[in-house]
Amino acid sequence: TRPENFISHNPHFCKSALSRYTPQDFVRLVKQHNIAYYEKKLGQLLCRDSSRQIVDMLLAECRSARVEIKTACTVTSVEKKDNFHVKTNQGTIEGKNLVVACGGLSFAKIGASDLGYRIARQFKIKIVETRPSLVALVLEGKSYPKLAGVSLDAIVTAGKQSFRENILITHRGMSGPAILQVSNYWRPGTPVSIHLSPETEVDKFLSENRSSRKNLGNLLGELLPQRFADEFAIREFRNKPLY
Repeated sequence: TRPENFISHNPHFCKSALSRYTPQDFVRLVKQHNIAYYEKKLGQLLCRDSSRQIVDMLLAECRSARVEIKTACTVTSVEKKDNFHVKTNQGTIEGKNLVVACGGLSFAKIGASDLGYRIARQFKIKIVETRPSLVALVLEGKSYPKLAGVSLDAIVTAGKQSFRENILITHRGMSGPAILQVSNYWRPGTPVSIHLSPETEVDKFLSENRSSRKNLGNLLGELLPQRFADEFAIREFRNKPLY
């Protein structure tokens, strides 16, 4: 986790927080709570048992720091006099300092709203124009419903940014880690390039197998998931033999 992994109009914005609490600090906390974990590719750490252990760990840390957690609590307004006064459906909360961390606009079903933006405007705080981030991409005019659920390793590029990770074919388009990452950099009207066979030069592979009696679907199946190769060949090349 490095500053260059964060997107901000101010590239120095996150440096202080990242230097004061590092990934190693969090791993030490996990070990203190005796939570077993293992490392997946790209340094991803996953619980051996349940991710609920992480939730329980954070709740325990909150209790030790005397943090009061209110659920089903809706903020109706914020006022600033000598102190901040936060009015809620469970009464008014007063404090010298106020931290607003209420997510974005994407997931209203889990409680996200425009509250943070409304409070920022109220206190004349500059707001950068919002746009979708970490989202799946929808294909217009072309879909591959038979491929929904197929996952494969790929390099996805938008502009000057590239990510190599899995992509996932959905009923409406594409998702998966690489797609979600590149969505941060994609702009409407610009292309997204997807390299489906990062370990193989496809042109060279096809040239070397030009005399093969295999149809294109079976040949591509040596590089890609067979279901993907078959459907792609049928849809795009009508499954013609390679001569």
